[in-house]
Amino acid sequence: MIKSLISILAIIVILVILGLLAAYYEVMKGAFSMMLILVALVTFFGLLLSPGGLSSDGSLKESRIRFCITATLVVTYVVYFGTTAFWKEEISELEKEMISTLTTLLAVALPFYFGASAAVAIKDAADK
Repeated sequence: MIKSLISILAIIVILVILGLLAAYYEVMKGAFSMMLILVALVTFFGLLLSPGGLSSDGSLKESRIRFCITATLVVTYVVYFGTTAFWKEEISELEKEMISTLTTLLAVALPFYFGASAAVAIKDAADK
């Protein structure tokens, strides 16, 4: 599990570096946006397919899917906010709106994740 998390983190760091370099040198139009999409996809599917995500019958665990969605939102937010706030000299109105929207989305997703996890734990404790 630790090796897969380190691998996912390394891929995300490489994507961020390549995306920022491509955006800085204007190698590809939309490189910054493409970097964010790739970071989100690598985070979600990397965590989803990492060891421990399957139940005994081979299906995906609901808790793993909730975790992957929440982790993807957090990682994408951190990458977007970090690169926008500290890399760019001037932030456009669209980028300000994106930060506001992602902050709101994160403010909804995190309580949902912890609330659902708590509800499942209470149900499991009651069933025993």
